Amino acid sequence: MNVQRSPFLSGHAVEESWRWVALILFSAYFAIGLASYADYGMSTDEVIQRHHGLVSLKYILSLLNIDATGAFAYMERIPDLATYPHRSYGVVFHLPLLLIEHFIRDRVPMNVLWQVRHLYTFCWFFVGAIYFYRLARFWFSSPVAMVATLLLVTSPRIYADSFYNVKDTTFLAFFNIALYYGVSFMKRDDHVGALKFALSVAVMLNVRFFGLFLPAFVGGLMLIQVFRQPLVQWLSAAKPLLTLTASCVIFTWMIWPAAWAHPLKFFTDTFIISTNYDRFTGFVPYMGVRHRGSELPWHYIPHWILISTPLHHLLLLAISLVGLPWIWKSTRVTTMRMPTVLLLMVLLVPPALAILFKSTLNINWRHFYFLQAPLALLAPLSLQFLLEERIGDVRLAAVKTAGMIVLLASTLGGVVYQVGWLYRNHPHQQVFFNRLGIDRAQTDFQLDGWNLSARHGIEYIASIDSRSPIYVNSIRVEAQLFLVDDDIRNRLRFSRYPENADYIVDTNHWSRTHPPATGKWEDVYQLRVDGVVIMRIWKKVAEATP
Repeated sequence: MNVQRSPFLSGHAVEESWRWVALILFSAYFAIGLASYADYGMSTDEVIQRHHGLVSLKYILSLLNIDATGAFAYMERIPDLATYPHRSYGVVFHLPLLLIEHFIRDRVPMNVLWQVRHLYTFCWFFVGAIYFYRLARFWFSSPVAMVATLLLVTSPRIYADSFYNVKDTTFLAFFNIALYYGVSFMKRDDHVGALKFALSVAVMLNVRFFGLFLPAFVGGLMLIQVFRQPLVQWLSAAKPLLTLTASCVIFTWMIWPAAWAHPLKFFTDTFIISTNYDRFTGFVPYMGVRHRGSELPWHYIPHWILISTPLHHLLLLAISLVGLPWIWKSTRVTTMRMPTVLLLMVLLVPPALAILFKSTLNINWRHFYFLQAPLALLAPLSLQFLLEERIGDVRLAAVKTAGMIVLLASTLGGVVYQVGWLYRNHPHQQVFFNRLGIDRAQTDFQLDGWNLSARHGIEYIASIDSRSPIYVNSIRVEAQLFLVDDDIRNRLRFSRYPENADYIVDTNHWSRTHPPATGKWEDVYQLRVDGVVIMRIWKKVAEATP
């Protein structure tokens, strides 16, 4: 008997086709990263976190009875872990990189060593993006899951920071991995799932310890499920949670060298420090006013999210949140209600606690970049709802279809526009503002807080001035000199005092006003992103001799 073939692909065939689309898009994303990782400046944390890692590496070598005199002779200048004031920082992310550096440090130039660190950081974020896509598949079909992933990786500040931000976007990467295993554990609470989630949590906590809220939220929601069962089943139902708790403690202790000697005191102190980093006593420009990092207005975090997240993402998110009462009843979300509650808790509770306890913040909202995960997962809920919801009424079905087409077109159009923006403003995507904030960016908000564009500035100076030496003054320009070629580094010298410099590379401070009053200065270069000046170069003008 001849069976008429359907003109449409089966559901399985659609998924198979989208696996290839996902593979192509992720391959393109990785290729772009490989082509651009060496272009970015250096964040302040990279030098600092490397030093933290060296302190722990020295401690591990001492436990292994490896004397720091031969191949590791440079460790002699590193302080001891027992008396090190910053031992609360985790180093599991940095130790493999330090070992790579150890074996290649005598074979490659200094700038290549630091560029390799950017590649390493990007590779981990890329792994986190893959896990994010797998996480999105719990809620969405393959096409919508890819839309969610594109929302994450094309967010300009996240994209730029994924190369050099070794704390915040690295935490986001490991948070995505932990969230994936956490949701997996919620869907199937067995001991193997508990161990996988515990290990991912331990690594995540090693990057930022305040991530403790994630296993607390997962455990709390699952405990509610346990208590809904008959009393006689409580113990057996809670066994995976006991496995999770015990293994989280053990794994976190195992991969944290500073905790090996006195774990209880160490983790207590680390929790206090991580929830409110009061060691930062500087000022943060916000809304045209300089605030102490511990005295920022309550709206600091939500306002920054509003002005630095692409508008198409905000629009899709707003529609999904407004439509959540209807989306909540859909078939796909019905099976994911507890994980969806988890996303809402992650999105709302940590920033609410930071506002309530007036946590110390600095450099925009980078401490809360992990919120990009729930922001990108909640936004496409409306899109998935419109794609799969069946409506009997012909007119309502036509309205639904039109709404779906408009929403999908605006979202994909926004993603395409954002990719073009990333290309046009490479490698300075870290200062992105959407249309809600761009008009006030120059005067009201912090711009290049890590002075990353100083690298571009010193390379420009070297290209227009052939003298040697050239004295340059800039905020932390020494770190940017690590990334440039030997020829530039040998010709340029750091000048502590601007009046003694030939040039001032002005990244985020004087650019809003004027250079020092001492001497005569000429504005010779301005770097603009979307019309906003993020870096100026001032050249000292020699006064004519009589």
